[in-house]
Amino acid sequence: MTERWVAVLCVGLFAMTVLIPGLVRAPTTDHVPFTSVDIAGDEQDSTTKDHRVAASWRQNVTLLSAKYFNGSPNYTTDMGWPVDYVVLSADGAYLAVVGNDRPLNSTSQGHLRLYGPIANPVGPWPLLYTITLNHSAWSDGSRPVDLARDGSYVAVGTEVVNYGASSSPGYVYLYQTPASPGTPTSWSYNWADWIQAVRFSGRGTEIIVGGFFTHAWKRFHIPAGGGLTLDCTYAGGDVYYSVSPSSNAGTVAAGQGSSNDVGAYTSSSTTCGQSWSTTKNGQFRRLSMADDASYFIAAHFYDSGSQDSSFYLFHPGSSTADWTYTPATQPTGGAPTYVDSAVKSGGKMCIGNFDTHVYRWEHEVDTNHHKGCKGTSGTGGASPEFDYTAGARVNDVAMTYTASNSLITYYVAGDNDGTLYLFHNTGANTDWTWAD
Repeated sequence: MTERWVAVLCVGLFAMTVLIPGLVRAPTTDHVPFTSVDIAGDEQDSTTKDHRVAASWRQNVTLLSAKYFNGSPNYTTDMGWPVDYVVLSADGAYLAVVGNDRPLNSTSQGHLRLYGPIANPVGPWPLLYTITLNHSAWSDGSRPVDLARDGSYVAVGTEVVNYGASSSPGYVYLYQTPASPGTPTSWSYNWADWIQAVRFSGRGTEIIVGGFFTHAWKRFHIPAGGGLTLDCTYAGGDVYYSVSPSSNAGTVAAGQGSSNDVGAYTSSSTTCGQSWSTTKNGQFRRLSMADDASYFIAAHFYDSGSQDSSFYLFHPGSSTADWTYTPATQPTGGAPTYVDSAVKSGGKMCIGNFDTHVYRWEHEVDTNHHKGCKGTSGTGGASPEFDYTAGARVNDVAMTYTASNSLITYYVAGDNDGTLYLFHNTGANTDWTWAD
């Protein structure tokens, strides 16, 4: 089956499961599935030591407090269009929201809004700008939008599937955050592809983008004063669903589709290259690379045939995984597997989701340097130290940047029955839950 027909099938299945609620895997309550979650990577300030949480469902986006949640969100707003992604800046002061008109097709449009700086999450939040994109910004299992950690730029990639066309009209857009509400300064790159994944480097001056039909990923950089400059391209023979760069983008982790490959790559202002690639047993839709490039966690999910859903921890210097965890029970038809890690702590703590499970791995692989989550030995490989069963299939997870003995590391998950779960690193259960 060609990648184009796989794309058509993916969009069709998406329409069945999301656009026609109740047909397949419908929620079992009156609540609505969460489509995206995020949590501010750093503390909001040294006094409150709080982290803001963002979540989306249908046309709505809400902000909540991780530490001071009192049973209700801070504020919820209706965007007026279906929301697919929410991304917070490191301190939670900026919130990027991306959604798309339905049905998804070659002419459907996308929408981008940026709020900030949000001094008081009890809204309305200050809206800096709203953009209507010529084509949808959506990917099957990945995320084609990112926000620089300091909130200075938003990058987004467009296109879904341009049926019957000789080329795809996908663009990479970069928007500079204005000091006050108004039209942002922007730049674009016409890749003519379906953009799957967009990620800023930790320092925010590089952008790594994964493409579908061209079977390639690209590195861009932002010159002093702004702009979008292409540095290099790596073509790897299959769709790049997921990318994750180190703090300076010198090392990049990337996951692919039907080839079931995941690998470590190098990038510079002139050259993109491959360090290694290894073939596993499913499609890699999410990765999380530590800022210092010491480790990255990856997950693939069942797509067809004899595939399964599994988690891996890699060191960029070796194609041999430090550990593998394969859940013993694999549901018919598979389940999404997403991951995140404490990127500022060498991936010392990692999280993941599989079907109704939320996992946490936290013992270090390298105890001398306190890097690389390990978990415990057991059936299936490095079993997670924490395994929480949610009330429904989990649709997304996110965690804070730092794991240490002096800081609480929070992580959040949203499920298919409209329940949001907040955890922290020393807890054996949830800190709180909230139903939309």
